Amino acid sequence: MLVASALVGTLLGVATRLLSGDATPPADDPRQEPVDQNRLARVSYDGNTRSDVAIQTLGVPGRLLVFTSGESGSFADAVEWSRVPGTINGVRPSRLNGDVDGDGRTDAITIEFDGSRAEVSVLRSSGDAFGSPRKWGAIETIGGPEDVIFASGDVTGDGLSDLLVALDDPASGGVDIEVLRSRRTSFASARTWADNLPWKLPFVRLMPADLDDDGRADLLDAGPAAGGSGVELRVLRSQGDRFGAPAVWRTVPSVRWKDVRLLPGDFDGDGHSDMALALDNGAGALEMRVFRPDGLRFSPGETWSRPDWDVNHSWLTSGDYDGDGRTDVARIADAEPGTQLTGIVLSVALSDGSSFRRDRFWGNEPTVRRDEMLTLGRTG
Repeated sequence: MLVASALVGTLLGVATRLLSGDATPPADDPRQEPVDQNRLARVSYDGNTRSDVAIQTLGVPGRLLVFTSGESGSFADAVEWSRVPGTINGVRPSRLNGDVDGDGRTDAITIEFDGSRAEVSVLRSSGDAFGSPRKWGAIETIGGPEDVIFASGDVTGDGLSDLLVALDDPASGGVDIEVLRSRRTSFASARTWADNLPWKLPFVRLMPADLDDDGRADLLDAGPAAGGSGVELRVLRSQGDRFGAPAVWRTVPSVRWKDVRLLPGDFDGDGHSDMALALDNGAGALEMRVFRPDGLRFSPGETWSRPDWDVNHSWLTSGDYDGDGRTDVARIADAEPGTQLTGIVLSVALSDGSSFRRDRFWGNEPTVRRDEMLTLGRTG
C-alpha cells in the first residue's frame, strides 16, 4: 500500500469544483454485517482472511496482476485479473483498491482524466477476476492528475470503502478534502469533509485508518513539521459526516518528509490500528518504526526492524498475509543478480507482535521489472 507523492500543480484558476454522482447514500441494511476494512489493512481480492497483493503493469495495454496469499507462507503465481488501458486520453489513470460493495472482496477503482474532468469507475472482484469497469461517478473542473490526491477508506463505518479527494482550495491557498460515499453500486455526490487546511498539496501524504477505534477510518497526514525540522503526524478524526480539525499526534524529528512512507495496520494484533513509518535513515538504509495510538496521540515510535532493503528501489505495502491477526509488511523489488530469478521478487516480513522478522521469499513474477509496475493501494 505505497503513498505516491503529490506533484506540484495549480488548479488552473478554477474556484469551484463540481463532483457528480448519486445524491444520497442508502440507509444501512441491518441484516448486513459491516466488513472491518480499517484495522488490519486487509486487502483480500479473493475474500478470504489473508491479504493479497495486486500490481498494475505500465505497458499499453496494462495488466492487473493479483498474487493471492496461500496457507503455506507464499503467494500463488500471479494471475491476470484484468487487462486495462495503459493511458486514457494520453494520461495514465490513477488506480486504488477498496471493498466498495461490502462483499468482503477488495475491488479496483480507476480515475480517468480528460482535461479538467475525471471519471471514476470500479472493477468489482468476483473472487478470481475483476469484472468490466463500470462508471460510478465523475469529477468535474478538477484540474489534472498533478492537482489532486486520491485515497480510499471506510470513513462512515458502514463496511463500504469511500473515495477521498484532496485538492487545492484556490480561495484560501490551502487544501480541501472531499468524500464520495459508496452506495454499494455507485458513489454519492461529493461532500466537503474538511476545508481550508493550512497545508500545501505537494507536501501532503494521506492514509485512511481507524485510529480512535470508533469503526470509522480517520485520515492521517504526514507533512513537514513547523519550522522545517522533522515530520508531523496529523490526524483528522472522522465524525461520520465530516472530519474534525487536524491535530498533531506526534512529531518525528530528524526525518526528511521525502524519506517517509506510511503503512497502516494492526501490527501487534491487539485489536487497535497502528501506523508504521518506513524511514530512509541515510544512504538508502531502511528503518521500520511502529507508532501506536495512546488516547488522542501516538506513543513514541518503536523501531521494529532495520531490514537490508534499499528504500529507493523497493515498493512496500502492508497487510495480514499469514492470517494471524497481525499486520505484516511486503516488499517488491527486482530480483538480485546471481539468484537465478528474473523480474520482480515479493518478500514478506511477518510481525511477531513486537518486531518484524527477517523477510522471506514469497513470490516471483519474471515478466515484470520494478520500474514497469505500480502497486494497487489505498492512495493514488
